[in-house]
Amino acid sequence: MRSSISAARALFMLRKDPPRSSFDSPKEAESLCGISSFDSPKDAVLRASPLRASPEDFGRSSFDSLPLPLSVDEALERAGGWSAYQRRLMLWLGLGTATCAVHMLQPIFLLPLIDWELTATERGLMTTCFFAGYALGVLPWAHVSDRRGRRPTIIVALLIAQAGGVGSFLAPSLGPFLVLRCVCGFGIAGAKNALFLLATEYAPPAARAQVSAHISYAWVLGLFFLVGVAYGLRGAHWRWLLLAHVPGLLFQAALPSLLPESVRFHLVDGDPERAHLAMRAVFRTNGRPPPEPLCLQQPPERAAGRRRGQSSFCQLWSADARRATMVVGLAQFVCTMVREEASELGEGARELGS
Repeated sequence: MRSSISAARALFMLRKDPPRSSFDSPKEAESLCGISSFDSPKDAVLRASPLRASPEDFGRSSFDSLPLPLSVDEALERAGGWSAYQRRLMLWLGLGTATCAVHMLQPIFLLPLIDWELTATERGLMTTCFFAGYALGVLPWAHVSDRRGRRPTIIVALLIAQAGGVGSFLAPSLGPFLVLRCVCGFGIAGAKNALFLLATEYAPPAARAQVSAHISYAWVLGLFFLVGVAYGLRGAHWRWLLLAHVPGLLFQAALPSLLPESVRFHLVDGDPERAHLAMRAVFRTNGRPPPEPLCLQQPPERAAGRRRGQSSFCQLWSADARRATMVVGLAQFVCTMVREEASELGEGARELGS
């Protein structure tokens, strides 16, 4: 609807004014180049017209002056590729990933210290409940991330994870502890995946392998931090491990002022104005002048999803994406199994040593 109104307004402006060789301001051209999901600006204006108009009706020179829209990836490359903005963003997203790692891996150090009388089954439940919450949260949070944005998903999901993780240290018995660990896992499922998405969507294609490496390093650093805190508190009561979450809580308080929203999400959501503002912030931080006017091409998934009436989950299983979805899902499953098996082996070796 917003696109049609913008196109109609542009149509009547062109009918009213005489043909021009250029536009009065970059903003005027930007308003035209952002109205279509998959057409050129000229085709979009003509197609949105209630009349059967031709280019001669508007002045061919006016259409010739419309810039070609850039894809998000092309704009990121022109903004300097992997530069100051991306490095600063990776710092904040890395801190969020490290916070997730501390919450997920704390049972490794918590189980040997906890002073409740627990059976082997109950000890296993302390880890199982977290991953049960994680499994329950993956699909709902993915839907929220696609509908509401990466930024609000990270903020809210990480807040829920913090409440469950910190609250578990205050639990009086096993039952509330397991419930809170499940809540923590539910929140981590949304925060961890949205952090990775936001990192990749601000990285140019040539640097996306770096994003994966940085996220992995941040995860390992979170584990090292947890190891250091556990070693420093050796011999103390297990509830003192709550101190490992203090940096994460400080980061949570500052999070709303640190994270931007994804340019790609703004475009898919039909809000090119905010997308242009976000992309201009990338150019400004990287010290590169943006092209004037800055025109961003809306991603093809917006047009495909709207035409078919599909949700983002259904698009993953469409004919052109099904194979990639299965391969990536299987790889993630194997990596998770290996990582958790290594954790269980480490815990068993510790118990044997004691």
